[in-house]
Amino acid sequence: ELNLKGTDEFINTSVIKNDALELIPKVCGITVNTVHGNENSIEKVFQKFHPLTESMEGAAFLFVCEQEKIPCAQIRAVSNYVERRNKENWNIPLALKNANEKMIEILNAF
Repeated sequence: ELNLKGTDEFINTSVIKNDALELIPKVCGITVNTVHGNENSIEKVFQKFHPLTESMEGAAFLFVCEQEKIPCAQIRAVSNYVERRNKENWNIPLALKNANEKMIEILNAF
C-alpha cells in the first residue's frame, strides 16, 4: 500500500511567475488507470469529479513535485475527448504541435 495522503484529490498550489503560463486556461483534470470509453464510466467520473481532462500520469507527477517541494505546472494539449472510444476522432499530431508551440512561449517568457 502506498498510503499517498489518504485522499483521492491533489490540488496544485504551486506559484510560478510566468506571463505565458498565466494565459493558459486552468481546468480540473483527473488521473486514471484506464481510459473511459463507455457512457456508464464516463457519466460516473463526470458526476464525481467534473473533469475537463484526464491523463494517466498527472497525479504521479504532482505527487512527486509536492514531495520534493518543486513548483510545477502540467501543460496538456488535448488530442481527444472523453467519449466512447473512437480513435478516428483523435488528433495527436495537432496536440503535439500545440503543446510544442505553447512550451516555447512559456520558456521564452522566463
